[in-house]
Amino acid sequence: MGRYTNKENLYWGDIHAHTKYSDGMGTPDEALTYARDFAKLDFAAITDHDDIGPYLSNEEWMDTKKVISKFNVPNKFVTFLGHEYRSALADMNIYYPNNDGILMCGKKKEWNEPSKLIPVIAQKGGMIIPHMHFGADWSGYIPTIYRVMEIYSQHGSAEYIGCPMGSELNANKRKLDIYCIGTYSIFQIEVIKNNRTIHRTESNSPECSFSIDDIAERDEDFYYIRIIQQDTEMAWSSPIWVRKE
Repeated sequence: MGRYTNKENLYWGDIHAHTKYSDGMGTPDEALTYARDFAKLDFAAITDHDDIGPYLSNEEWMDTKKVISKFNVPNKFVTFLGHEYRSALADMNIYYPNNDGILMCGKKKEWNEPSKLIPVIAQKGGMIIPHMHFGADWSGYIPTIYRVMEIYSQHGSAEYIGCPMGSELNANKRKLDIYCIGTYSIFQIEVIKNNRTIHRTESNSPECSFSIDDIAERDEDFYYIRIIQQDTEMAWSSPIWVRKE
């Protein structure tokens, strides 16, 4: 690790915070005061919902911009302007590099599709971090704008039929070798096939391994592993798609 840590600095921050302007508590001023003076963070952002509380108003957006500008001190405590965009198609956080940003409410017709945001964010030098734990439309995806992907949160995950990850194989008879190492004692390991559990193993150790044999069920089957630890934390493997030979 030393050869890497000598070249980089480690910073701590919180870039997903809500205030009373949506479904949180306190004002933006109070939120950033806590982040800077009590949590001792290096950077922070306010990302109030644009559709909860009720809508984030223009007056509240203007106040947020003023507070972001007031607290931003380069090389000491860095703040970012943002909000949580939600429409029928997406849930994601938008960030601007300074306080010169536009509030793009997903419930309004001019901003009701994620792709409509891209020109504005690109022009402002901003970025998007998707918060799409229940699946969403990824139209308009651009790597330079969508810089980080959230794949799991306390609200849920993006496990669903037809998602963008995994490898593909061809086989009629299949042997699955499963090997897991957790961060805590494992409670349960499940083998998921075509969105249903076909095998379940319990363990009292952070480490577990086993094998199962299986055969083709459809022209194309998919498998993945779900791990549940005794501390209730969970993990998933990337799926494996297997076609009949």
